[in-house]
Amino acid sequence: MIAFDPVNKVVIAFVVGKRTQRDADLLLKTVKEKTDSNIPHFTSDELDLYEKAILNAYGTRKGIKQISVSPGNKPPKRLPLPDLIYTRVIKIRANHRIVGVGAEVVFGEENAGCRQSHTLRLAVISIMHS
Repeated sequence: MIAFDPVNKVVIAFVVGKRTQRDADLLLKTVKEKTDSNIPHFTSDELDLYEKAILNAYGTRKGIKQISVSPGNKPPKRLPLPDLIYTRVIKIRANHRIVGVGAEVVFGEENAGCRQSHTLRLAVISIMHS
């Protein structure tokens, strides 16, 4: 896994190994330690591990008690900060080929995909094409 700043073309952090929650948490912890106090705009592939890792590094426990949860479900351990923006790149496939690319806003503003400053990309080196 790798954290890449596309604006400055710098690799901020990387973790060698399998794509596990532990490795994703380590990657985001390292990113937070190596960057300033600005909360970056994160984009990633469709790996679900990044959402929890981003919340572990940049989330807050404030406001959790006010969330109503349906019976049998647990409340989240952390909530995104208001400035936290995370978009996930969705690959549209047909016949085992990529025929299009979309974006899903996970945290933050609906137009978050347009914001350029303080963007970090989380990905596996083998799928980075930019």
